Amino acid sequence: MECIEKKLDIIGNDIIHIDFYIHKNCKIIMKLGFFFDKVMNISINQWLRLGLIREKFCNINIDNLIVYLSFLYSLLKDNINVQDDKNKIWVPPDTFERTSSKFLIRYKDIVYTKVKIVKHLPYLIFGLTNDDIENNFKELIEQETFADLHMENPSVEKKINEVCEKINKKVSIQNIDDKMNDISYYIPYNISSDMPPKKKEKNIVKPLKESQQITSIYFDNKDATCYSKRILRYENAQLIRFRWYNENEGDKNKDIFIERKTHHEEWTGEVSTKERFVLEQKYVLKFMKGDLNISDFFLKKLKKNNNKDYEKKELSKDYNYKKEEINKILQHGCDYNKSSQNNNNIKNINHNNNNNNNNNIIGEKNTSEYRKKIKKNIKLAKDIQMMIIKNKLEPIIRTSYLRSAFQLQNNNSVRISIDTNVSMLNEYVRKRKNWCRLSEEALRKNEIIRLNYGIIEIKLKTDNMPTWITNILNNNESINAYKYSKYQTAMALLHAEKIKYIPIWIHQNIQSIFHSSNNNIDNNSIQKLSDKYITNNSNHVLSLNNNILNMSNPSSIK
Repeated sequence: MECIEKKLDIIGNDIIHIDFYIHKNCKIIMKLGFFFDKVMNISINQWLRLGLIREKFCNINIDNLIVYLSFLYSLLKDNINVQDDKNKIWVPPDTFERTSSKFLIRYKDIVYTKVKIVKHLPYLIFGLTNDDIENNFKELIEQETFADLHMENPSVEKKINEVCEKINKKVSIQNIDDKMNDISYYIPYNISSDMPPKKKEKNIVKPLKESQQITSIYFDNKDATCYSKRILRYENAQLIRFRWYNENEGDKNKDIFIERKTHHEEWTGEVSTKERFVLEQKYVLKFMKGDLNISDFFLKKLKKNNNKDYEKKELSKDYNYKKEEINKILQHGCDYNKSSQNNNNIKNINHNNNNNNNNNIIGEKNTSEYRKKIKKNIKLAKDIQMMIIKNKLEPIIRTSYLRSAFQLQNNNSVRISIDTNVSMLNEYVRKRKNWCRLSEEALRKNEIIRLNYGIIEIKLKTDNMPTWITNILNNNESINAYKYSKYQTAMALLHAEKIKYIPIWIHQNIQSIFHSSNNNIDNNSIQKLSDKYITNNSNHVLSLNNNILNMSNPSSIK
């Protein structure tokens, strides 16, 4: 096993070197292009850039190679440890309670960081199981095998195509499998078993996407009340955001996650939380305006899951509840009852019915859990809706980025995410026709910011960071950004006129450390923020400065 692990480590180092080779050569070629333009007084730079994109050495999918490496490391660990949840698809929980640390990283170090992470934590790709990744891996091997075969003997492919045409014309569908040996006759014996893709079509290969696009809409008012409470870290400071995953083409049924983030200070003994529920896009604007009846909406969901009618039947049959009491129980959950004794009875309803017509009824445990979830969602939705209306909150900031996640399928004690291609958009408009700005709307240059660095977030259920994570952060010279927030960064850069306090990383102008042509933040805008307060708490300023590390001193990461 140690020998295999060493070989995988070597493969990982090769991936790092390939990525370095690609970027280094592209950079050198572009510099030569600039030099040529300057000497000859012409412009070939744009042509050269487009030409590089088509070059084979620039078209290597490094991200997928890291996913396959992660899969191989997982296979190695599976042979050592018994694992029961190999094909389990991870589903994000509705409530998160974990400590979080964020670090800023140069783009050139991202591949190195990912390669080192997958040795300890596998990729967590939403909607894909290990078998899906394995099918992608096998398909890649097959493609490479046939590509090598074609290079050695180009006539083989021609013969294969001729035989397939004959089969399609002369052989009936029932006998196709019997005639597949004709194809194997023209193929070397060592790959004939992998040859017929027609037979493997039953294994549908899902597209492999190493990262997922995440877009979030943050809410605040003209006085930036939420921003001020969050940056000053008031106890119970809350932030509302609406989030969706992947593209949003305006589909009315697109799932929008309505989230509330709540900050708790350490002295309270409580952990900061993130709670959320799902709302279809067609209901979002009504929800924002207070025109959506929350209880009716979720009760309709309950009815769709065939729970409402069944629960009415059981409550009326077993406990003789009146119709009005049944409706209140369904609306408010198990807390409403005639007595504490009846409340205990409701939680222990026996759903094991002798009637064969009730085969589709959900089990007692699942029904109880779903009912509790509905009740919790109703309360959360009402609280968020009330907060939006009471504080006159409206969409003010949009963030969009690609996220790569690393976590065990059956254990969320350690979770690492890396965000790249981070863009920030001014979401505020005076007259709002839609709940958010549409993709076809024109943007002014000063309404969008693109960061030239990546963001690593490490979420732990304990306060002690594993040694292997600390080693990676030290080696890639990450900057420890204490309590870094994309929302606060966007507010400081896009809505400076609304705020009194700026984040410490804006004050330090960390963006300038990451030299890049993608940096579109005007330094003059940073200078204009110099008259803003960093914070009103001197102890907080000290803790921030102590946790913002210089690039040359990464060893002090805790």
